[in-house]
Amino acid sequence: TEASLKGKPTLIFFGYTHCPDVCPTSLFELSEVLRALGQDADKVNAVFISVDPERDTPATMKDYLSSFDPHLEGLSGDPAETAKVITSYRV
Repeated sequence: TEASLKGKPTLIFFGYTHCPDVCPTSLFELSEVLRALGQDADKVNAVFISVDPERDTPATMKDYLSSFDPHLEGLSGDPAETAKVITSYRV
């Protein structure tokens, strides 16, 4: 929930693991920002939220994000709940 993000600046990226170019490029750039922060990266929430929860299972997300900075947390879930998040962030 949003409550778990409180207390730190938060970077949120919406995408999906089968995205051919924009998602991996953006996540690489986000990883570079986190790397440049060094130890201060621990003071930031970095979240990748899937817009394709049917295919982006927790195992798929974990495997996909293993190519990027370890600070990135992947979120996927119930399609109805995901739709609410997408709408609330105007994605």
